[in-house]
Formats: sequence, C-alpha cells, structure tokens
Amino acid sequence: MEGPSTFNVTMYALQTVSNAYIYCYDHLRRSNIVLPPPERVFAVVSQTAQYILNHSPAVLRQVYAAAAAIPIQANFIGMLVMLFVTYVIYCVLLSMFRSMYRFFLGFLRFSFIVGALATVVYLAQIYLLPNSDQEPSFYSNIKKRKV
Repeated sequence: MEGPSTFNVTMYALQTVSNAYIYCYDHLRRSNIVLPPPERVFAVVSQTAQYILNHSPAVLRQVYAAAAAIPIQANFIGMLVMLFVTYVIYCVLLSMFRSMYRFFLGFLRFSFIVGALATVVYLAQIYLLPNSDQEPSFYSNIKKRKV
C-alpha cells in the first residue's frame, strides 16, 4: 500500500473544493443567482492548469514532478514548524514591500511639499519685490539686454 503523496493530497484538496463549489452552486441556484455549471468550471480550470504546466519552464516542471513524488509524513510538529517558517518569510517579504512603498510615497509627498513651498516663495518674490525699493536681479537683467 502506498502512503500519501503530494499528488494524492492535491487531488483530495481539489475534490474538496469541487464539492464546495457544487454545494454553493446548488444553494445559490435556488436563490436565482446564476453561476456557471460545475462541469464547465472544472473543464476550464483543468485546461488552464494543464496549459500552465505544459508551457512552464523545464525547471518548474522538474520541481513539480519532484514535489509530486515526495511522500507526506504525518509529523504534526514538523508541519507546524514549516507553516510558521512560511508565515515568517511571508511577513518579512510583506514588510519589505510595504516599507519600499512607504519610502516611495514619502519621497513623492516630500517632493510635492518642497515644490509647493518653492512655488509659494517664487510667487511671493514676484509679487512683493517689484513693489519694494530694490529691483530683483531677474528684472534688471532683462532691462539691460533690451538696451
């Protein structure tokens, strides 16, 4: 007798998902909510998975074949440790992407604030300096070129 493998567990999970879809399909059909029939959904999903598997790089196909042949051990502690390690990796990657996103948005916000302040200072200089006794150098350079 063969022990459970990754392929067997995957098939069992897909069977459970298909049973859940059939259950939802039956109950939602009674409420006049239209969903595609299960046969059509299963055919499209299997064709899509087959297409992805056939057109994936050779390295991924080799990894998939090796993963499908690995027997699953019923070690509960090992599975919890692997789930915890996977969750930690997920959290680290998520925090890294969030920090890059925040850094980019912070830089963008800072740039807009500096641009707005520079615009305000420039407009204040244009409107306030011609009314004072001293003439800005920009206007004096224009007058010298015209002469």
